[in-house]
Amino acid sequence: MKKEFKSLIDFLKYFRNEDICTQYLEKTRFRNGEFCPHCGTHGKIYRLQNHNYKCSSCHKVFTM
Repeated sequence: MKKEFKSLIDFLKYFRNEDICTQYLEKTRFRNGEFCPHCGTHGKIYRLQNHNYKCSSCHKVFTM
């Protein structure tokens, strides 16, 4: 899901808050399903506070 912008103004309008940025990054990173970047486990990821994620298999924490 690649988004192209004609100007910086368009970019700033699209990513107007942190939630929209996070949703975009989640869709981009997990486009083939959620996975742990440490152990590669699929579908056993849960969200912590402050946009952190944790793998329920290896228990490591990661961010976007």
